Amino acid sequence: MDSPYEVFISFKKSDGNGNDTPDYEISKILYEKLVNEGFKVFFSDETVAEHGADNYAQLIEDALSEAKFLVAVTTKKEYINSPWVKFEWQNFVNDINAGYKPEGKVFTLYKDINPAQLPYGLKHRSAFEVGQIDLLVKYLLNARAKSNGDLDRNHLTPQIIVSNIPEQNEDHNIDQIKIELADFVRSQPKAYGKVYDLVLEGKSNKDISAQLKMGTGAVVNAKTIAKAMVDGIIPNGPTMVQQTASALNALIKTAKAQLTQPAYELLLANQNKVQAKRASLTEIGSSEPEFEVDPETELSQFLSDQDGVNGKVHTLLLQGKSNKEIIELLGINAGQLSNAKSAIRAILFGERPNAEALQKAALGAVNKLHHKGQGTMSPEALALLDSNRQQLA
Repeated sequence: MDSPYEVFISFKKSDGNGNDTPDYEISKILYEKLVNEGFKVFFSDETVAEHGADNYAQLIEDALSEAKFLVAVTTKKEYINSPWVKFEWQNFVNDINAGYKPEGKVFTLYKDINPAQLPYGLKHRSAFEVGQIDLLVKYLLNARAKSNGDLDRNHLTPQIIVSNIPEQNEDHNIDQIKIELADFVRSQPKAYGKVYDLVLEGKSNKDISAQLKMGTGAVVNAKTIAKAMVDGIIPNGPTMVQQTASALNALIKTAKAQLTQPAYELLLANQNKVQAKRASLTEIGSSEPEFEVDPETELSQFLSDQDGVNGKVHTLLLQGKSNKEIIELLGINAGQLSNAKSAIRAILFGERPNAEALQKAALGAVNKLHHKGQGTMSPEALALLDSNRQQLA
C-alpha cells in the first residue's frame, strides 16, 4: 500500500493564455527541495504523470485528505483565489477547523504580493517570501518531526515569520507572540472569532451586532471569551467563567498543532487562569449552571450522532480516517463521499457548494438536521445552524 502524502502543494499552473505561471515555476523548486528531504509530496505534474489524468479530481480529494501540510504558492491575488486553487486550500483549512486534521498546518509561499492581500483563511497563518523557501522547508521538517513525536532540541524552534525584519528584542518578541495568538483566535469560525475579528478592525458593538445579526449581549459575551483567550482577562460572572472555560478547552485541542510553542504556552497560561477561577467558584458552591459545550461543538456532536451518511462520514473524519478508508467502511463511492463532505461543510460552516445541485442537497441536509434538532439541541446551537442555513438560502 502506498504511503500517504505528507505535503500538498497548491498553485495555479496556467495564466489562461497557455503560458506557465511563476507560481508553477516556484512550486517546482519547492517540490524538488521537499522530495530531497524525504517528503512524499502531491505536486500535480508529477502525480498525474505517475497515476494518469483519468481520476484527477479523485486524486486531489484523496491527497487533500491524506496530507498533514499544505503549501499555497502565489504571485498574484487572482491566482490564489482562482476556483481550483481556492477549493484546495479552503477545504484544507476547513478540515483543520472542523477537527479532522488536528496536526494540520497551512503555509503560504509568495512573491510580488503583499501578505495583507492574502485571503482571510490564509493571512492569519505562516507566510514565507520566495527568498525564504529554505526556511519553509526547515519549518516543514520541524512540523513533521513534531507530528511523528521525534522532535529534539536540534530541530528548528518555530518562530513567527515576519519578512525582512531584523532580530527583535525580548519585549517585542512577546508582543509578536500575542499578535500570533490574537490572529489565531480571530480566525476561528466561531462566534468569538468572528466578533474578535471585527473588534480588531475597530468596529463598535452596535456595528458588530448588525453585521453578524447577533444580539448586543451575545457580542459582549463573545468579546469577553476572546479577551480571556488572548489577554488572560478573567470574566466576572460564574456563568461567563463557565462558558469561557468551555470555549478554551475546545480551542486548546486544535491549537497545539497550529500555533508556535510560545503562543501555545501563552494560550495555555490563560486557560489555567480561567480554570483556577472556575475551581474557586466551585469551592464556594456557586449555584450557576455549568456550561457544558459551546454551540459549535454541540452541533458537531449532534451531526455525529445521526445515522445517515453525513453523520457517519463526519464521525470517521473526526477519527482521522482517509477517503479510501471511509469508502471501504461505509460501502459508498467517491462521488457520494464528496457530496457528504460538501453537506458537512454546509452544516458546520455555512459553506455554499459551487454546483447548483450540491447547493440544493446541502440546504436540504441543513434543513433536515435543523428539524431533528428541535427540542434536542440548545437554542444557541440551533441559532448557529440557522445562521449557516441562511448563508445557503
